[in-house]
Amino acid sequence: MRAIILGGLAACALCAQLWAGVIEVTHHSDALGRERNLSVYVPPGYDGSGAYPTVYLLHGYAAETNNAYWEKKYAIGKVLDELIATGRIRPFVVVMPDSSMRWKASGYTFCGSFYVNTVAGRYEDYVMEDVIEYVEQHFAVSPDPARRAVMGHSMGGLGALHYAMKYGKSRFGAVVAHSGPTLYPLIKHLQPLFNRAFTDGHVVSKLVIKVFGLLGISPAEVVDFPGEDALEAEFSAQRSGGPEVRWDNLRGLYVYLSCGDKDEKHMYPLNKLFVGQLSKRRIDHTFVSYEGDHDNRLLEMIKDSFTRLGAALP
Repeated sequence: MRAIILGGLAACALCAQLWAGVIEVTHHSDALGRERNLSVYVPPGYDGSGAYPTVYLLHGYAAETNNAYWEKKYAIGKVLDELIATGRIRPFVVVMPDSSMRWKASGYTFCGSFYVNTVAGRYEDYVMEDVIEYVEQHFAVSPDPARRAVMGHSMGGLGALHYAMKYGKSRFGAVVAHSGPTLYPLIKHLQPLFNRAFTDGHVVSKLVIKVFGLLGISPAEVVDFPGEDALEAEFSAQRSGGPEVRWDNLRGLYVYLSCGDKDEKHMYPLNKLFVGQLSKRRIDHTFVSYEGDHDNRLLEMIKDSFTRLGAALP
């Protein structure tokens, strides 16, 4: 059952008695300076008491809204209900923040926030400050970071890894990235496309800028765009395991990645490189490599990762 609740959950206990499944709420974001939608899955039997473990589930690029991505496209509430009913997972509260956006500059429309702070909005602060604070004030969830996980698909997978590597155990006990762009080597490989854009105006350059443009003007320690020298210096630091990557923040977390070997967005070799770095640094992790594309087996991977989270989180 889905509830649409405007203006917050002032009477959370009453709401919990009336609703289960995916609840739609509207709350104010100080970081973004406006109202935002938030989808929250509450499990069967939820009564507003207790301290449930929490999973923050991040949607992919160009999603119209978080609900359109997770509920309309993947029926995530039904999937979680079935997993709980069959005993495959224990009950979680699952939070799906809306980080979709439409922002125009210099003739380009940027659709993906990539969960970082940019001139288009403080989307990292929105998730890490506004959303977590709101959920822990209005839902019966544990405030213990060890019982909090961040999971995402595609762009959301990048967001999950970004938060885990930046904040580590101070905010999360687990990170799950499905078909995520482990972006550091990716942008380096795209550099020739940026260069070509100044000579032949190839249409691919517009697509690249649409997807990664906000990361380029982000202060979030990804790249300094434009500027070939700045890019090269950044990637030299990343390849050498410099402080910006913060590999050590993944130690002590449960780390799960999955990716299809036929990913049409070319995420598979990037994930293999990332996993190789985890192995090199002896960081415990699980990597599920499967025969498939970017999202044709996403629900299967979500079911598997939720099952493993049940054992990994206290």
